[in-house]
Amino acid sequence: MTHYKIFNHDIMVCTHESVIGNHLYSGRVLGLTDPEDIIQLHPDLKSQWNIITEHYGRIGLSHSKNVIWDVSLRVLEDYPNHNVSLFSSAILQAKPIVMKIGFPS
Repeated sequence: MTHYKIFNHDIMVCTHESVIGNHLYSGRVLGLTDPEDIIQLHPDLKSQWNIITEHYGRIGLSHSKNVIWDVSLRVLEDYPNHNVSLFSSAILQAKPIVMKIGFPS
């Protein structure tokens, strides 16, 4: 049985909001995804999506094209059958959500 993943590597739950550019960190995980995975990306990356995917295509790196342009942890509730990959520091913030939707703690 194939286990699909959903990736949310947003770091804003553990960094100060005044640090410029940290909201774009969620895009760094794209290279870890497989085509069938889902990735949550910050909406500010949407304007760069074509450039990013063209680059990945040129270098031969497969990746998910299933993007949710929202990094809210609440989105995970819509994917109860997916394995979740969170930025490690976000786990403590996500625990109430994870427990509510039945993921192992």
